[in-house]
Amino acid sequence: MLEVLRDAVPRVDARQCFADRPTGGYWISRGEGTAVRLDLKTFVRVLMDGSVVAVVMCLGLCSMAMADTGSAESGLFAIDNRPPALELLYPTGGEVFEPNAVISIVWTSRGIVGDVIVAFSSDGGGAFTDANRVSDANSYVWKAPVVDSNQCVIAVRSVLHASVSDRCEKPFAIRIPRIEPVVDPNDVVAAPDANGPVGVHVHIPVVEPNRTVVEPDRPVGLDVNIPVAEPNLSVIAPGPTPGPEAVDGNHVAEPDARGGAGQAIVEPNLPVPTTDNIPVSLQAGGKPDPNAMIPIPGGSFEMGDHFGAWDADERPVHVVEIAPLLMGATEVTNRQYCEYLNDALRNGRVAVQERIVFGVGRNEPYCNVREFDSWSQIAFAKNQFTVQPGKENHPMLEISWFGSAAYCNWLSLRQGLRPCYNPADWECDFAGDGYRLPTEAEWEYAARGGLERRKYPWGDEEDPTKTNWWGSGDPFEKDPYPRTTPVGFYPPNGFGLYDMAGNVWEWCNDWYGLSYYDFKIKDNPRGPASGSARVTRGGSWILNPDRSRCSNRNFNYPHYRGLGLGFRVVRRAAP
Repeated sequence: MLEVLRDAVPRVDARQCFADRPTGGYWISRGEGTAVRLDLKTFVRVLMDGSVVAVVMCLGLCSMAMADTGSAESGLFAIDNRPPALELLYPTGGEVFEPNAVISIVWTSRGIVGDVIVAFSSDGGGAFTDANRVSDANSYVWKAPVVDSNQCVIAVRSVLHASVSDRCEKPFAIRIPRIEPVVDPNDVVAAPDANGPVGVHVHIPVVEPNRTVVEPDRPVGLDVNIPVAEPNLSVIAPGPTPGPEAVDGNHVAEPDARGGAGQAIVEPNLPVPTTDNIPVSLQAGGKPDPNAMIPIPGGSFEMGDHFGAWDADERPVHVVEIAPLLMGATEVTNRQYCEYLNDALRNGRVAVQERIVFGVGRNEPYCNVREFDSWSQIAFAKNQFTVQPGKENHPMLEISWFGSAAYCNWLSLRQGLRPCYNPADWECDFAGDGYRLPTEAEWEYAARGGLERRKYPWGDEEDPTKTNWWGSGDPFEKDPYPRTTPVGFYPPNGFGLYDMAGNVWEWCNDWYGLSYYDFKIKDNPRGPASGSARVTRGGSWILNPDRSRCSNRNFNYPHYRGLGLGFRVVRRAAP
């Protein structure tokens, strides 16, 4: 009998032994829904052989769960009188994900649940497809399928107990971006020819013959010729102030209620955003320096959606006062983050588990590596992190809020500054002189670059020559996903900041609050005191232009690591 049971219950499955019968007795199972009743003597011998040295006799309706000590020779049983149950913690419903987003499905369990099946439905729960079977864990890292549905549901269920299950409280969405072509009403209808039927002629902006383009590989459009400077030297870009003509088609912009054609409406206490006063930190060769920190002057602005045409969480518009600060000229690059990872690995501060980077001794994921998701630009092999060739100067992505904050602390310590984040609870000390993520208000103020009441950092027009969003037409749209552009590929805004619209979403420090604007906090608002999701801003390469508006608000749970999600850093300005 004992030999038979040894074959039926392998040594590695000793944790799945249990006693759970209303009539009492001793039972052993492989955790697949079947059990064998034993006499006490045989039960004890089997458990002893399965690495248990102490057995608590169980009579009546209860469950037994073994505490795994990590040793092949020791272990204990403890009685758990609670009935088995599962509770899904995330996603709860209402979230919006992109196809192929990497999502951590999290649940809690009690009693003897055994293996858990994770299942997905795209029709509100009408039909489920099993995603995976999970053993000895309360989470599963799942890649969202390529579907377009707002009726997605995740469910978890016990293998041992068919009635023990849980699911999202309400559906969530997986949305495939849809880009509608913008057609100029003045464009003409192309005449039919042998090559095809009648079609619409779509205008593509071109450079005027006498205008200069900085680099031959930049997207076509008006630009400013910036001279080559010495490494890390901040220079002022010369050149005339742009005239009233618009880049797209050279049409004159329509006058509005506050100014003449093409004029930027600027508050008196902000610098006028022209090319005459944009600070640009350049490397040799004229490329923006990702290590540069741009001084952002303090001032007030009207925060929110001035057009009343988008989400309610962008209203009411309210006046906010922002203190001076320093902000990264660009988003943090793959090269910069890879340097942090290798330094942290050498010093025992990060580790790779299940092809995901975690802080040592911590449960929060920092970022993905290519071995987990081929769209990550960071690889891990032979105990070293490397960047995918050619992607060194592209923005870091598939990074969590925790991984962004950890980078800020590392950068602070490296420069002899006081870190802002306490890893025990990730609270931010705004009095610290180190690096941190921008507040949502700081981010919007900086993104506007001195412009007021405008949709984008450059004005109101959707201009594909100024940012990387879906269908911008830059050379990198021919590349495999993710189709990011190198940081600084597009022109800067009025403060000298690059990619404040498009390329990748950027984590902010704040917890997200749907109605937070109702409080109309004026002086340096820092968001709600607590929450479950963090703010992201700026849109990304995979989304429509309206998601890149200065006022657009978005959020993600802090462990989320998406193919269009990165960050940049800020510091408080010296007193």
